[in-house]
Amino acid sequence: MKTLSRWIWAAGWVALAAAALYATAQSQDNRGNPRPRRAAAGRGASAPAGTGFADAAPLLSPASTAIAVRVELASRVKQGKKEPTVWDGSLTVSEGRLLDIRSWNRDPRDLIEGSTWKITTRRSIPWNTEQRKRGHDLMPLQDSALLVRIADAGPEAELHFDTAQGRFSVRLGEILAGRAVAALHGLVAVSRAAVADTVLSAPTEDDYPAAAAGPDGSLYVAYTAFAHGKDFRRRGPVEQRPDSFADLAQPTGGDRVMLLTWDGRQWHGPWPVSEVGGDVFRPAIAVDGQGGVWVVWTEKRKDRWDLVARRRNGGQWDEVIRLTDSPGSDLLATAATDRDGRVWIAWMSFGAGGHSDILTARQEGAKFGPPQVVCDRPGNQWQPAIAASDAGQVTVAWDSYENGNYDIFARTWSNGRWGDIRPAAAALDGEMRPTLAYDRSRRLWLAYEKSPPNWGKDTGPTIQEKGVRLQAGRTVAVVVWDGTSWKEPAEAAAQPFAPPTPAARADRARADNPAARRRGVLGLPRLAADANGRIWLAVRTAREGTRVGVGTVWLTHLAFYSGDRWSEEIICSGTDQLFDSPPALAPMPDGRLAVVAATDGRHASAARLPDWFIADLRRQGEQVAVKVEPPRWPD
Repeated sequence: MKTLSRWIWAAGWVALAAAALYATAQSQDNRGNPRPRRAAAGRGASAPAGTGFADAAPLLSPASTAIAVRVELASRVKQGKKEPTVWDGSLTVSEGRLLDIRSWNRDPRDLIEGSTWKITTRRSIPWNTEQRKRGHDLMPLQDSALLVRIADAGPEAELHFDTAQGRFSVRLGEILAGRAVAALHGLVAVSRAAVADTVLSAPTEDDYPAAAAGPDGSLYVAYTAFAHGKDFRRRGPVEQRPDSFADLAQPTGGDRVMLLTWDGRQWHGPWPVSEVGGDVFRPAIAVDGQGGVWVVWTEKRKDRWDLVARRRNGGQWDEVIRLTDSPGSDLLATAATDRDGRVWIAWMSFGAGGHSDILTARQEGAKFGPPQVVCDRPGNQWQPAIAASDAGQVTVAWDSYENGNYDIFARTWSNGRWGDIRPAAAALDGEMRPTLAYDRSRRLWLAYEKSPPNWGKDTGPTIQEKGVRLQAGRTVAVVVWDGTSWKEPAEAAAQPFAPPTPAARADRARADNPAARRRGVLGLPRLAADANGRIWLAVRTAREGTRVGVGTVWLTHLAFYSGDRWSEEIICSGTDQLFDSPPALAPMPDGRLAVVAATDGRHASAARLPDWFIADLRRQGEQVAVKVEPPRWPD
């Protein structure tokens, strides 16, 4: 099941994490604008006074005063090789309340009771046939971590850790958002994490969140809810060959677009936006200048996928309006509100020519004007993004295959007309999935996925010019348009998501060495500019996830750009799901950032070790507790 939450963790269903993270910016009056640099230049200008991280934000969910702390516990290295390391220990807090401690890896062999724990770094579980043939002893060692939640504690509160590897203490005020504190010669890294609370948990599969903030501080979240068929969850294991599979042909309840709202104190809804039993795809949402909340989505009608919209105004719903009537599919809508309070929508459309184009439409009162073509050049155009500046500009970016590989292009509406199409990233690399945000200086920030040349092309022993596998070498990049040219930030966008190794944490001089950083696949970037001038970047990565029965655990990581560098990453627990589950970012008027994400609870399922693995451990004399949890939903 998928549900909505503000960092949510669940087991065995997909949950939508709504208002999942609030990154509160404080003491921002003297914060300067982020400074990009030209691509060919050295580092950018140094950050102005007050742009350090001393005033960086606590991470709070709307209704919570809890603080989340992630404590990374690394394996010791002996003669160049990692070895299993015992981290049994306890925690005391000088002030406030210790709410709970959780094992990050969720391994049931990690035992936690109150403020004490027994944890050891262990080898990864062999999941595929080849790994099982090699044996568990040849699998790589996996570092451990704790997730600690504390309430009612101020910046002077101290966390005192007593572990088998030594004692260390950290003051909460030191653990700034976007900066980790190392201890025990780099074996430990303590950092702030995102706090999350469940917003919605229902028997439906709630997914694909879109979020927008109103000028009064309200938060609006649209999502899709899929209802299973009758008795879906009551089907047990197949013990013998059934006489018939007719029961599997029972119809499902279909899809429905839903809406939730946060008024600053509590959540309201959800309200149905579309009809029950539909077939819908990925909504978008924006708030117009009159406070009307527009929800836009793709819906299948008579074997065609059309774009439709509906507005909620003053607590009442208008009728659903149809925005497209093209012979092909219209999908992947995205929305933004311009300086005059009008909502713009951009989407990709498969027209009569059989290839996809990028179109837009602008709100005109209670409806939208006719679609405008942004790009209909040869080759398919994909995955549009849209952003509006306070100077009246509206920019649409997309990725295109017109040159035989994926490139990023952008086009801006200004002074009543569209400007020229200009390339933003057009190398031989695979450049795709753009996201946009305007900063307070009206500069346009663009983030995108970047893969090596020949991305997605055929590969294999008989191929001369070998292609690159879909996720091989994938990372993210950022460029900034200052009105005349594209520039790169002074620090690469991937830098915060490649933290130093334990050895580099112990010797900061090694931190700039690429070999001393832990890297992973990065993708699906999302950008947002908060009201205090920070640029936020969210990515999906599996670097701190693990492998579980249903697949790889992908999580959302955040960083913000301030002065001339990125912060260190902020890991968002409760965002575990498939790779293709990007969060929605919604800057709030008071400077906070709401992050809305969906989770299927796969990280928690790491607590359910495979039966064959448990049997192997028991044959080796290891005691493993098996905890069977009843199903959350009776259907």
